[in-house]
Amino acid sequence: MKKRKISLFVVVFAVIFAACCGAAIWGSLRITSETSRMRPDDSGEVVPSVFAVRHDYVNSWFIKGKDGWIAVDTGVETKKLIGQMRALSIDPSSVKALLLTHTDYDHAGAVKALPGASLFIGEAEEQMVNGKTARMFFTRNSPLPLHSLLADGEQLTLAGLPVTAYHIPGHTPGSTAYLIGDGFLFVGDEMSILDGRMGPFNAFFNMDSAQALRSQSKLRAIPGVKAVFTSHYGHSLDPSRLFSPAP
Repeated sequence: MKKRKISLFVVVFAVIFAACCGAAIWGSLRITSETSRMRPDDSGEVVPSVFAVRHDYVNSWFIKGKDGWIAVDTGVETKKLIGQMRALSIDPSSVKALLLTHTDYDHAGAVKALPGASLFIGEAEEQMVNGKTARMFFTRNSPLPLHSLLADGEQLTLAGLPVTAYHIPGHTPGSTAYLIGDGFLFVGDEMSILDGRMGPFNAFFNMDSAQALRSQSKLRAIPGVKAVFTSHYGHSLDPSRLFSPAP
């Protein structure tokens, strides 16, 4: 009887282990497939005073202000971020503020590269970094250093530039877009861009795709937008076309 119990335990363990391995392999292949569709901008100055830094399939952004820089997201690797910033003549110590569109690892993984920057996230995103809400399956986003929470519509001045935060939940509960300076809108993972028009983001990565689509309507209503910058699908200098329905 004891041997049977041991054998049953071994079988159950083997089945669970195989299922976990299979799920991990499937997840890895799916992530690779989804990220291969993404088209971020190459590193460099995209428009005057706005610089892209490319980390494989994701962009972080740097906006030159009147008395320093504003960063939007960081990418994954600290050393890679610092290296590319220096290649673009951006001194990490001159970055005054870091705005996270959300806290997934490919957007917040290199926050240590900018220790002198004031760190901001949308107030509804706090649940993603304090352990209350799981990101996907059993995974959770990593905690952040000291940071401030921004309410929907909150306005502030950073590096001498006006900034307005807009909560656009869906990809994560606290995903936030930022209108910076003279009409530059940074939207994170809220959309894809196909043939110059806004499309849905990869549903596999969204926590609530239906809500994300509703948030796109909110983006259309933001006044004064002159250019839109995504994290994975490049940018648009023609918001009227971007936000218009496909024919």
